[in-house]
Amino acid sequence: MTITRAGIGNFWYRGESALGTGTGSWYCVRSDEPPDVPTSTRKLAANTVAGHRNPFTVEKPVAYEIGKDGEIKFAQRIRRATSDGEEPSIMDFLRSAGWSVQTSTGATVEDGGSSTTTSIVQTADITNGTAGEAVIIIDTQVTPNLYRPILASSISSNTLTLSAALPNSPSAMATIEQMSTACPTSATTYQVPTDKTLQFRLNTWGEDDDALGDLSYIYSGCVLSTIDEFEIGPVGSIPTLSMSFHCCDVSKTANDIAADSFQDSAPFSVVDNNFEFMFATASSSGAIARVAKAITSIKFNFGITVNRVMGHGGDSDVNGTQGYILIQQPPTCTVTAVWQDDGNFEDDWLTQLEGSNESKYIHAIQPTASLDSPAWGIWMPNAHLMPDSEPTIDWKSGDTVQATATFVGSTAGYNSETDIDEYGSSPIYFAVSGEAS
Repeated sequence: MTITRAGIGNFWYRGESALGTGTGSWYCVRSDEPPDVPTSTRKLAANTVAGHRNPFTVEKPVAYEIGKDGEIKFAQRIRRATSDGEEPSIMDFLRSAGWSVQTSTGATVEDGGSSTTTSIVQTADITNGTAGEAVIIIDTQVTPNLYRPILASSISSNTLTLSAALPNSPSAMATIEQMSTACPTSATTYQVPTDKTLQFRLNTWGEDDDALGDLSYIYSGCVLSTIDEFEIGPVGSIPTLSMSFHCCDVSKTANDIAADSFQDSAPFSVVDNNFEFMFATASSSGAIARVAKAITSIKFNFGITVNRVMGHGGDSDVNGTQGYILIQQPPTCTVTAVWQDDGNFEDDWLTQLEGSNESKYIHAIQPTASLDSPAWGIWMPNAHLMPDSEPTIDWKSGDTVQATATFVGSTAGYNSETDIDEYGSSPIYFAVSGEAS
């Protein structure tokens, strides 16, 4: 008899070329805890017992297979890719939900001193030529030097206009580094592209065939179904993405557990004193004056819901699934801050509640002092107060009087873009760095 300890093993993923058809290299997932996964997609249909002389005569059920909804669950901290220039695994996961991802390249600030806090002239066009793409700029005017995520509100040749101002103008020949930026922009009318679904593989130390460590499961036709509310807490907190995935098929197989091979690096992001929250009047032209505000916490809901599209009888459906569709909801962010009677911040929430509900620009960025550790950012360039979550003041719990309000994101309108397949029209952007020191 062979037995082994539970809860240890490794968990892998790779892309699919078509629904249920895995392709390419496998990479380990750096999950916070062992993932929650189903171990079968097989179901049993009860067989009727009506008409039997003996009521205890129970006919055997009939087996069939059908996909599992949201039953693959795991959480990840924010990490950059292991290899320079590559994308972290979260970008593959977001693509599987129907989001689009674009990854910039690196360059330097032009040697001419013409760049400002809101407009950067580059030595080369580092982007894909579209608004709504993030990069990192080094700030050499602080010690230690700091790498700050920035979002482009427009791009003209090699000139990049920022969504909001930097605290310092970039130095001539300062480095500009890569980021991968994801947003709910869709060129497929929100169908999850047929070549962006995923396979997962769970390798355990159980024995399936001939040795400990060969009990494994393959999960095919998988997509990200939801992400829990993403909370950014105080200094020292660890932002974590808790995700659920659909799958079409589960198969148990003998596969010897292999050595780890990670897509993501070991260092992860921890909120530190370089974290920046900005709240100001929105402008689709960008170049908003920098106004950093102190918060207690902020929670983002990305608005992701992916539904299974049932279908059978074709050549490409898998266990009753012919594909997936993203039912994207407008993203939201809930901000909690100490009440300071700030007419441009928490006090303004009440003014807007009774007034015009002015559109606001919001970003939350975590710079890094070393590109070996990830930098990241979330931008909602055009948000306003949302119904059923109006501003409130809590004066009796905790140590301080606090205010809370929830904002809903609308299209950014960068470059006057409004269509669903244009990056400048996205209501939210999420970016993670991709280069090392």
